Amino acid sequence: MLTYEIPLPPLSEQQRIAGRLATLKGKLDAVRALRGEQVREVERVEGDYIGEKFKNALSEYPIARVSEIALLITKGSSPNWQGVDYVENNGVLFITSENVRKYKIRLEPKKFVEARFNEIEKKSILRRDDILMNIVGASIGRTAIYDRDDVANINQAVCLIRLDQTKIDLEYALHFFNSPVCVGYMFDKQVDAARANLSMGNISNFQIPLPDLFEQRRIVSEIKAFQTKMEALKAAQAGQLSALEGLFPGVLEQAFRGEW
Repeated sequence: MLTYEIPLPPLSEQQRIAGRLATLKGKLDAVRALRGEQVREVERVEGDYIGEKFKNALSEYPIARVSEIALLITKGSSPNWQGVDYVENNGVLFITSENVRKYKIRLEPKKFVEARFNEIEKKSILRRDDILMNIVGASIGRTAIYDRDDVANINQAVCLIRLDQTKIDLEYALHFFNSPVCVGYMFDKQVDAARANLSMGNISNFQIPLPDLFEQRRIVSEIKAFQTKMEALKAAQAGQLSALEGLFPGVLEQAFRGEW
């Protein structure tokens, strides 16, 4: 049986140490809150930068509707509507709005449906480089590129936009769809104010500035360079918080050794 010795100073000393630790913890909590504000501010600055890029582009370059540069605009379906079950494996990878994050697909958790779902919903079978956009609920507007080769399909809350890459650069399109300019279109065109949602017609009519491919890639390069700076700033801020949190266990140890 393990036994532990607990330092037991007089009650007044215990209260003094507890008070100092509570003060220190309060300051650390304040730093954590500030860190959250810093992240939001960096993201706001990044969004403003990208938004300004596309606002300027709308006045400088020809404008196209998404329908004019898309090979396919469609959405998926609910397995329940089709009498299809979710399965553990040996099925079709199933992408829902939960998986479509801003700029990236996150497959935690992975979901699968019976393979026959693809026989029923052939139009929404995914291909690498398809653009996926959330069109229902709180995550409306989050857009990412499907950058996998897995056979997959989507549900009714996700729109598939397959672009003509001879007309538009995929990264350029991705930045545009995630920009405040396009998100503004989305919230302006909600079909149901009670539960935000977009129709295929809404998306088809979104207007996008369309310079030539060389200019699109130049704009992408500038945006990526700015994003790299913002990521470095967030990493530096996270490092500062991590360093402060790393000091706290040492302070506790000192306090219980009677050295603080």
